[in-house]
Amino acid sequence: MDKKRVLGIVAVVVAALMVVPLLLAVLSGTAYAAPRILKQGSTGDDVKTLQAALNTLGYMSVAPTGVFGSITRTVVINFQKAKGLTADGIVGANTYAALDAAGAGGTAEPASPPSTGALSLTRTLRRGTSGADVKALQSALNTLGYAVGTADGIFGTKTTEGVKKFQTAQGIAADGIVGPATLAKLNAALGAAGGDVPEATAAPEATAAPEATAAPETSPEPTIVTQSELVGPDGYKYYSQQITSALKRGSSGYHVKDLQQALKTLGYYSGSVDGLFGNGTYDAVRRFQSALRLDVDGIAGNYTLCTLYTCLHKATFSSLDKVSYPVDVSLPLTMPNWSEAGTVFPKQSIAIIVDIRTGKTFQVKRTGGTNHADCEPVSFNDTAMMLDCYGGWSWTRRPIWVVVNGRRLAASMNGMPHGYDSISNNGMRGQFCIHLVGSRTHGTNKMDADHQACIGEAYTVSRVPGILG
Repeated sequence: MDKKRVLGIVAVVVAALMVVPLLLAVLSGTAYAAPRILKQGSTGDDVKTLQAALNTLGYMSVAPTGVFGSITRTVVINFQKAKGLTADGIVGANTYAALDAAGAGGTAEPASPPSTGALSLTRTLRRGTSGADVKALQSALNTLGYAVGTADGIFGTKTTEGVKKFQTAQGIAADGIVGPATLAKLNAALGAAGGDVPEATAAPEATAAPEATAAPETSPEPTIVTQSELVGPDGYKYYSQQITSALKRGSSGYHVKDLQQALKTLGYYSGSVDGLFGNGTYDAVRRFQSALRLDVDGIAGNYTLCTLYTCLHKATFSSLDKVSYPVDVSLPLTMPNWSEAGTVFPKQSIAIIVDIRTGKTFQVKRTGGTNHADCEPVSFNDTAMMLDCYGGWSWTRRPIWVVVNGRRLAASMNGMPHGYDSISNNGMRGQFCIHLVGSRTHGTNKMDADHQACIGEAYTVSRVPGILG
């Protein structure tokens, strides 16, 4: 046999023998040494081993490729945040040590409840996640009297409802997601109850879907919400938050009382909440419309009411645990025509929206639309992230990617709540619009030049903060 060929075979065998112990070490939890620093752009078997470890620990669901791309970087950042490390997306000595400890079953953290009696979670929990930490959460909820059934480690409908009931009782946003704010309330309640605190420090099961990449469960078919009995964040018991009819001078009734209370809470109205739409209410509506850059006519129509009732939650949004979704920039970027929307972005589908100018991401559901896509944020957290992109509700057009069905679509959105409302627990009344090439507005039935320009920007962009470039 040719000498060079023999040496080549030997080199391959030696390399393989070096990789196998490393992989086994990750999967078994035994200590291993970091052969080199890994970061975005790195390639090789050690990257593949890293990805396999992150898969095993439940932080990543994409098959190991050996290529350290944007998805791997985002997952590493999420792991680093969960472990209290510098979240730079670079795998060095500290991150390797944390991976080793987590692979050994979380030996870097206490294996039993801390002496403070605190429930310890290392990631945000929401519907669709599973593992030992979910089981601990369920046990805690059961202990506190929020019956969620058997603690099976699967965050489903019962657990979501139990979390929402707990959050409502604690006076925080009832979004069904357990992040730092909810965790703090849980620990305070557990301490007050004096009950046994379940163990929550075990590493997530290998089959658990990672928080950063798990899409929420498909929502039931939406029902149009026109009336409901709600207690707002201002403590007022709203009868309707009606958004289907215009209110103006001379109107009266509980719809006007809701309007007056909301305006009062937001600082635009100082009169009596008496259900009579007079000059004081008229002036307050005009002040609100002017501040939000709506048509200033003193009539509380759909646009005004949707925005008003959404603004009630502004303070709540700032305290929410916002969820970031990773984006695979290797997915094909296309600029489809609106005529293709039924195929590329069908109604009832859930998509990740990437705001090109900030790099912030949130999830939406397309709930309708014939001239363009009518969409609604999936949860309170998604509405909060959308608001972060704008800094306030606005009709301004912004370039976005719509990541759906394995594609990135160049698109444009506005940021003003309006129209019908089909998701009643996302903190936003109404919906907002997403435009593709050739889509038209409701009002003019024509293409909007600003939307089309933003679509072009989204298609040709070379840098998106934290995601591309």
